[in-house]
Amino acid sequence: MSVAQPVPGAPDDLRTASVCHHLTGGEGARVFDPLEVARATERVVCRGNQRKYSRFGFTRDYHYGVATGYVVGCNLRCLFCWAAPTRDNVGGEGRWCEPAEAAEELERIARQRRTGFVRLSEGEPTIGREHLLGVLEEVERRASIRRFVLETNGTLLGAEESYVAALARFPKLWVRLALKAGTPEAWTHKTGASPESFALPFEALRLLRRHGLQSRLSVAAMSRDPRFMGQHERVLLLAELARVDPQMVLDLNEEMVVTHPATMRRLAAAGYPLKRYIRVPGLWRWVQVAYRPAGLLGRKHISLRHSLSAVKNLFFGT
Repeated sequence: MSVAQPVPGAPDDLRTASVCHHLTGGEGARVFDPLEVARATERVVCRGNQRKYSRFGFTRDYHYGVATGYVVGCNLRCLFCWAAPTRDNVGGEGRWCEPAEAAEELERIARQRRTGFVRLSEGEPTIGREHLLGVLEEVERRASIRRFVLETNGTLLGAEESYVAALARFPKLWVRLALKAGTPEAWTHKTGASPESFALPFEALRLLRRHGLQSRLSVAAMSRDPRFMGQHERVLLLAELARVDPQMVLDLNEEMVVTHPATMRRLAAAGYPLKRYIRVPGLWRWVQVAYRPAGLLGRKHISLRHSLSAVKNLFFGT
């Protein structure tokens, strides 16, 4: 059982990572080293300073809206991922872009939609260091772009401090790092990556702080959704994050899994039972603090708007 078929002739690491029966945790399940998968993916989706993109577009994230470049290829296989099949099928169709071309396309969309925000998303943008640094250099030269959001899982940054140091040179860069799990076992179950790699995103946070990016760093986790993270795992995740910086616990963006069609297909392929809202144990305790629950511990109010949004996502998806 797999979400996307391995590419014929692809490196062995990509073949291993494309096997998705590990998500069920069944006997014979295989795990992989995300750093090896990143190197194997880079050989397919990067050519010198070029990177393969599936498309460019605009979404209404980050309040102001953001011009988005959708990169091909990732080094994790998250079961709740919303990305297109190009996440796994990296050898398929795509558009090869040099850094200047990608930045020009992002700037064009940002101008058209009257926003100063751009980002790379869908795949893992830190795969292909030369291309990413080149895009950032181009962004710094373009006055109409105010902020470049790097959405990352943090595995490559946690493994290489020199990469973080290189990123810290760019004033327009903002990093949004997504934590996937609160324990090594849950990390492997949800992403397919080896338990030993669980610490990499947390190490990335330490390195980002060390190199002065703490004021331009946002941390997110799917810890708001009881269907994918129980309260015990959530507490362990918050404790792990507190070891990096206690303030990050209060600033954590706790999110719910949005049931995009691609997400539902991956969950179905993994045999993962997606519970309907009414059947979730402890439902109302979660709804009451649906928006950034850790950050609300010292506050006197709850966000009705985000609580209703949580109900909508659980009932109907998007």
